[in-house]
Amino acid sequence: MLLIKNISQLLLMDKPDFTIIENGYLLIKEDKIYDFGKMEDLKLEKKENYQIFDAKNSCVLPGFIDSHTHLFFSGEREDELEMRLNKESYYEILKKGGGIYYTFKKTKEKKNKELFEENYEKLLNVLKWGTTTIEIKSGYGIYPEEELRHLRIINQLKEKLKYKITILPTFLIHVIPKDIERKEYIQLMKKTMEIVAKEKLAIFCDVFCEKGENTFNKKESIELLSYGKELGLIPKIHANELFYSKGDYVAYKVGCISADHLIYPEIKNLKSMKKRDVVATLLPGTSLFLQMKKKPPVNIFKKLNMKIALASDYNPGTCPIYQMPIIISLGAFLYDFNEKESLYYGTMGNAYALNLQNKIGSIEIGKEADLIVLKYNKYQKIFYYPFENPIKMVIRKGKVVFSN
Repeated sequence: MLLIKNISQLLLMDKPDFTIIENGYLLIKEDKIYDFGKMEDLKLEKKENYQIFDAKNSCVLPGFIDSHTHLFFSGEREDELEMRLNKESYYEILKKGGGIYYTFKKTKEKKNKELFEENYEKLLNVLKWGTTTIEIKSGYGIYPEEELRHLRIINQLKEKLKYKITILPTFLIHVIPKDIERKEYIQLMKKTMEIVAKEKLAIFCDVFCEKGENTFNKKESIELLSYGKELGLIPKIHANELFYSKGDYVAYKVGCISADHLIYPEIKNLKSMKKRDVVATLLPGTSLFLQMKKKPPVNIFKKLNMKIALASDYNPGTCPIYQMPIIISLGAFLYDFNEKESLYYGTMGNAYALNLQNKIGSIEIGKEADLIVLKYNKYQKIFYYPFENPIKMVIRKGKVVFSN
């Protein structure tokens, strides 16, 4: 049994205004949280052998969870940042062969082994910054054979790293290629989903529902996500990021587990999303890199008592930030959440967005012991030093998998 003692602050993540136990302890038995509380109430069993870690001057909290990433890719797009700073739009860059099409080209050029090794290193870096569970989308394959190749490599990474980090694959239908007609491509994607479901290559399906000639409209998104749901894939959606695309309508109509971005939602659709328990997943790193002046209506989300998640949207073009402590800080700086809310949405909020709320995301007896130990004695220092890695130790299912 592992005993973590003398914890300066034990952050339970039981609610947005979460409970803090000062001078606490936490006991782990095998891979589960066995007990926790104040040091003065700690009672050790004589028959047990204890491995003891002294967390003096450290906070302990659940491992960060990232419910929205495009981590699987090759090729960076730093030139596009300069283009955006020169006021070129997302779609102008896409029309020039940049954006998703550029990443498709660079990723397609790489052999399986190269893609595995490159993305393996990324995941180790993600772990060092405290993320213990991560969703990874395909979407840069575009064509069926490439999408399947990417998902198979993501699953190889999932198996290789299963003792260090939990990986949840998503089949993302991202953009329509220039050489295939819309209706034909939608049918191709439905056939691809059948293979994805049969081979169990993904847990979720996702669609980029946005205005534009290369993305998917309301009707197409409903068709694709409903078909995926019939096949046993859990639907998610990129909704209303750049314009009002009616992705929020699709989210409640289909019954998506989450609607992500939500910069331009309609209140009536948010009310319907709440009734179907759709999580509002917000991505402040993308708002930063796209220099968005408009913010998601977080006060409305909170007034409706919607479940909220803060995720990274890590990708090579519009958010090259994989570090969840930075994303959580941006949630406070850009979206006006307080520090407690931001931490909760980056842990328990993301657990809801991945349907893992009964397993991880909070400190509860019987939940998996996915935990992080901070080098700080107060959680507020995550926000005070937003670009400094706060992680002293990462524990995954009761085992130390990273120590700094």
